[in-house]
Amino acid sequence: MMQITEHLNLTKSPAWYQEIRSIVLFDKTEGGALPSTIERVAAYTPLVSTGFDGNLTPSVNNLQALAQAVDDMTLGAAPATTAADDFQVGNGSGNWIKKTLAQTKTILGIFADAASDSVYYVRRNATWTNAKTYFDTIYASLSHTHIAAARVSHSTTQSIANATFQALTFDTETYDTDAMHDTGTNPTRLTCKVAGKYIVTSCVAFNTNTTGARICAFRLNGSATNLNQQRAAPIATYQTILTICDIYDMAVNDYVEVFAFQDSGAALDVISASTSLAMARLA
Repeated sequence: MMQITEHLNLTKSPAWYQEIRSIVLFDKTEGGALPSTIERVAAYTPLVSTGFDGNLTPSVNNLQALAQAVDDMTLGAAPATTAADDFQVGNGSGNWIKKTLAQTKTILGIFADAASDSVYYVRRNATWTNAKTYFDTIYASLSHTHIAAARVSHSTTQSIANATFQALTFDTETYDTDAMHDTGTNPTRLTCKVAGKYIVTSCVAFNTNTTGARICAFRLNGSATNLNQQRAAPIATYQTILTICDIYDMAVNDYVEVFAFQDSGAALDVISASTSLAMARLA
């Protein structure tokens, strides 16, 4: 842009003339640098790019270059799997590669015993360790809440001979969390599978009879000695129901049974509906 100024000076010749000048405000603008106050807030704000050594390089030093680099970046796509046991595994360079089940086991440090595909090993502390043994050891060291407990009863009445201690048989399991009872083999027993202290309870109901006495007792491991017992005289017109409870320190394969006794002068039935045996591990 130009500035034109007219002058009249009678002391000069010619006395009237024009002065033409460019406006200083627009001098040196074309191709010149922007003021620093504008540069710092523009899209080309410099980035600290000296640490770029992966997908980006130090040449990506402003936001525009960064956006362009991200737009041009090629991301590795997972290859198509061709079998049910195929796995997608990162190759360490930003790409996915396909591995078979056998290859994946090798990567994870797991292999099967030559004699049995069900036995696997894991690499731990520079040593191959049986995986099941290793994880069982870890599980055993954890605090968990599995409770060994069982309650059994009988579906029909049982006849108790006169003046004889007789082990009661149980053919129905209300629950059994630790395989402590077997309805086919030794159905009179509850057997300890995990050593510890167990609470043992029983309820025995005798049919109506007014003669003699009624006894129920615990015996451990087939001993002829009653560990704990409950005795009562029968009541006319009512069943005689006895309950018994105790706590025993049991080792693995120790077993407990409940015995019934009556001396009415003849055989007498134990009623199924009210007769049971139960035990549960306390510690």
